[in-house]
Amino acid sequence: MRRLGFTAQMPARGVAERDGQAVTAWKEATWAEVNEPGRSAGAASASRTRRP
Repeated sequence: MRRLGFTAQMPARGVAERDGQAVTAWKEATWAEVNEPGRSAGAASASRTRRP
């Protein structure tokens, strides 16, 4: 892409309406649930021919 003249687009400035308190509250409540670790890779097998 760079050879064709394209570059990564970056915003020139930050968002004017950003609510820092709302972002912090979302990170503490929602992101903690989303970012929980899943099962370990060795816990189960998706293959029907091999037993875990």
